[in-house]
Amino acid sequence: MARRQGYIVHFKNRFRGAAIAHLDTGYFFSDRLDFNTRKLARDAAVGNEWVIRAYDHIGVDAVNVSYHDLPQMANCFSSAEFKRHASTTPVVQRFVSANVRARSGRHQSPRPFLIKELVGERLGARPLRLGIVGLTEKGNASDPTFVIDDPLQAARRVIPQVRPRVDLVVVMAYMQPEAIEQLVRENPQIDIVIADLGRPQVYPPRTIGKTFIAYTYYQTKLLGELRLYRDGQTGKIRFSHRAVELDRVIPDDPSTEQLRVEARKEIAAMQELIVRQLLSERRRDRSSTRDAVGPTYVGSQTCQPCHEAAHRVWARSGHARAYATLQKVKRENDPQCVICHVTGWGEPSGFVSLASTPLLKDVHCESCHGPGSEHVARPARGYGHTVMPAGCVSCHTRENSPDFELVSYWARIKH
Repeated sequence: MARRQGYIVHFKNRFRGAAIAHLDTGYFFSDRLDFNTRKLARDAAVGNEWVIRAYDHIGVDAVNVSYHDLPQMANCFSSAEFKRHASTTPVVQRFVSANVRARSGRHQSPRPFLIKELVGERLGARPLRLGIVGLTEKGNASDPTFVIDDPLQAARRVIPQVRPRVDLVVVMAYMQPEAIEQLVRENPQIDIVIADLGRPQVYPPRTIGKTFIAYTYYQTKLLGELRLYRDGQTGKIRFSHRAVELDRVIPDDPSTEQLRVEARKEIAAMQELIVRQLLSERRRDRSSTRDAVGPTYVGSQTCQPCHEAAHRVWARSGHARAYATLQKVKRENDPQCVICHVTGWGEPSGFVSLASTPLLKDVHCESCHGPGSEHVARPARGYGHTVMPAGCVSCHTRENSPDFELVSYWARIKH
């Protein structure tokens, strides 16, 4: 996020007089659940609160609510919490969704759309009014706090309300390509759709009728940039779209980076508390034995005495330094990235934090072979069978590992 804001600051300084609308298409909150309660994990909720602060700090203009965001929305959009947030972090008033509504009066519904007026020297004397509508698909599970209406029906209801009041209708859609195409064909008055597919697949921009469709990029490694140019004589607007790689060439915005540092400390403190409570509960509950919970993760250092040669191969591989690559790009707090750079993320005995489970940072033997505690206790053949390439391509995707090729990569770690 600090790097995203660093680029935006650079853009503003370079193109003075340009008007900017900063949008998020959805899935901005973590929806990771606690293993036992099946409610939003406490450390995820802490991180989500920092997302709100950060979005308010960098001035995001509109945030589309996806179905993934609803567990946290149940917290921050309760009547009391929404009132508090509206006072301290008013960005919550810019959360939009035309098809998400609260089931009861105990929670606030996001607004269906908002109007953003862009003013800048490059626009001339007349401002440009954007009507920004949010839509999400329903996802797989019902939510106890919010109702997700059919997005296409919601669009047919809301867009005619927006169209007469603005110059451009912009829809932020967390939806699949087929649904987006239907959305556009049913609502030709839409000017722009900015779509998030929710999966690591790249779609080029396209135009249907007069509607320009641009797709965002999975995870946060790329920033979508859609430039609008208005002809001074005809007033007609044309579009130019590109993806900006948020690499080390772009400097972090210092104030946003400071927020990240503060967030990391608070998240780490919560993770330490969770681990201490979990260990205390296990000590009190004598029935919670290793056999009861099944095999647990033990780390590659436990494998070394019996598998010295294999351990040497692992230690020389990129897998043994996977976590450091996240730290270099400051993504060690992003669950979408962490899952492939540690061992057992999201599992009861797996990686929790660098402070509490340091032996499980990096991609250890058990990332491929499975939790090894039972094998350590009773060594026997049959443990650790792996399936390729299925075991590799869940992390070595085209987006994350574009050069991945099974034969050559396997040669580097064969043991």
